[in-house]
Amino acid sequence: MTSSNSRLVGDRMDVTCGRLYATYARFWQQPARGSLVPEFFILMHQVVRASVPLMECATSLCAGEHADPVCRVLAPYLATHIAEERHHDEWLLDDLAAAGVPKDDVLGAIPPRSVAALVGAQYYWVRHCHPVAIVGYMRVLEGNPPSDAHIERLRRESGLPADAFRTYALHGSADLGHRDDLDALLDALPLSESQMHLIWLSAFHTAEALADCLDGIQPGDGRPLNVRDGVRPQADV
Repeated sequence: MTSSNSRLVGDRMDVTCGRLYATYARFWQQPARGSLVPEFFILMHQVVRASVPLMECATSLCAGEHADPVCRVLAPYLATHIAEERHHDEWLLDDLAAAGVPKDDVLGAIPPRSVAALVGAQYYWVRHCHPVAIVGYMRVLEGNPPSDAHIERLRRESGLPADAFRTYALHGSADLGHRDDLDALLDALPLSESQMHLIWLSAFHTAEALADCLDGIQPGDGRPLNVRDGVRPQADV
C-alpha cells in the first residue's frame, strides 16, 4: 500500500526533526523558564511578522512563472491561511507591551542570523525552486502547538498578566486545526518526487533553524536579550 503524502512527510519529520523536539523540551525545562517568556515572544514576533508576506510571495508565484497543477491546489489554501494569520504580528506586539516590552524596542531590534536563516531560505526555495516549499515550513511551525497546561504554567511562573499570552494561547488552539488542514493539503497536492523532497528539505531546515533560534535564548539580566541595546549578541561572531 502506498503511503499518503502527509504520512510520508510526517514520518520523515519524526526521524529528522528530533533535535528541535529535544531543544524545545530542554528550553522549557530550564529553572528560569518564566523569565524567558518575553524573549520567546520576541522570537515569535520576528518569525510571525514574516508569515503573511512570505505566503503572499508564494501565492503570487503560484499565479505566475510556477503555475502548474500543484499551484492550482496550493494557491487557494494560502489565500485562506493569509486571511487567518493577518495581524498576528500586531497582536504579539500588544502582548509584549502587556509584558512590559515596548513596541518600539521590539521593532527596533535587529533579528539574529538564525531568524534570517529560518525565513530567508523559504524565500529562496519558493522563488527559485517552487512555491510548494512553504508547506514544509508551515508544517513544522504549526505542528507542535502549546497545551493549555503549558501556557498556564508559564503564566504562573513568569508572573506576567494573562493579556501577555493571548496570541500564544490562540496558536495553541488554532494550530491543531491548521496541522490537520496542512495534512489534508499535502494529500490533495499532485506532488512529484522532487517536490516531495523539496517539502521535506524545507521542513528539515525549518526545524534546524528554529532549534538554533531557541538555543540563542539564554537567561540574562531581566531585560529581553533581543531588544538589549537594539541588537542580539552573537556567540560565534
